[in-house]
Amino acid sequence: MLVAYAAGFTYLAIIITYHYKNVFVAVCDCGRKQGTRDDPYTPKQANFTFYNQLGKECTCHAAQRHFFPVFQPSIKEYTAATLTENDDAVLSDERGDLTPDLDRSLVRQASTTEYLPGMLTLSSPPGLLPCYSSWSLVYLGPSSLYSHNLGLSESHHPGFVNSTNYLLPWDVTVYSKGRTSWPQLSKHSSRGRRPRASNSMPQFTVKVFIGVEYECPRGHRFMLAAPDKVLRAAPGSIVKDTGHKIAESDMPLYFPCPCRQSKPLTAQLMRLHVVTPKSLVHCTLNPKVQPAQGAPIFVPSVEGPTVLSQSAYWVMRLPYAYVSDKESYPENISARLLSGVFGVSEVE
Repeated sequence: MLVAYAAGFTYLAIIITYHYKNVFVAVCDCGRKQGTRDDPYTPKQANFTFYNQLGKECTCHAAQRHFFPVFQPSIKEYTAATLTENDDAVLSDERGDLTPDLDRSLVRQASTTEYLPGMLTLSSPPGLLPCYSSWSLVYLGPSSLYSHNLGLSESHHPGFVNSTNYLLPWDVTVYSKGRTSWPQLSKHSSRGRRPRASNSMPQFTVKVFIGVEYECPRGHRFMLAAPDKVLRAAPGSIVKDTGHKIAESDMPLYFPCPCRQSKPLTAQLMRLHVVTPKSLVHCTLNPKVQPAQGAPIFVPSVEGPTVLSQSAYWVMRLPYAYVSDKESYPENISARLLSGVFGVSEVE
């Protein structure tokens, strides 16, 4: 890694050189268009410019998407904020949810004269936003685009290793807090006796399809069925795994690619797939990535979970490089996507 200090400027230009003078294959935000990625690269080239340029060759550049908050300058001459040790202190339990009472975006309005020099983390000073988002969230279309019998087609999702191109069904029990509990009728109750009321809240089950996608430097892609298991569909049958393990576990940020047995390449977690049901529920995404033990927790926003529309196919693209205001984080065996990414709740 080369860190260049630009004289007279208040920011760090960090050049990441993990694989010097190599060309990698990667896909766009939505995963439908392949392109080549040059190396070395800057954080902006890795997380924004590459995907912005490749997206122009794909339909996802103009597709409906969720825009994460970024710095909006109000003056022509704006600068990177100068951060102190107090600014870098953790303000709350980084693994806890940001409740409305602790939402730092409400404590201080976003600055329009200074921007956050690194990527957004839960340790970032309140009111500072990056100049660009290192994440993307794209709407692919209606939920009917995905067939669990066929999986993701090669024509629309190139590069998947055979039999790994499926999402996982995740059956979620939703408790209906806003409805009156109906009494349970017992078949053994005698005539005239009032049925015994149930103390449990009414509940119903919805099916959500989710996927955790990895991508290696050669452009090979695959899904995991568990933190330590590559998803494999048996020939002539559908996937037997469910989405509970990937929904309820920390997932590794890096995993050996199954594209070759000897000296496997390292693949990186790059996309989250969600196919939402037609039911009146809110499906949410709330990714938190810790690229090394003790490192800051990177997030697309401090505003909490992002609500996805119903009966839709959404894809979230994660950052390729993780860079805070002081440090960059190369490949690390302890890097994790923290559990609690996927959420489902009833529409109130």
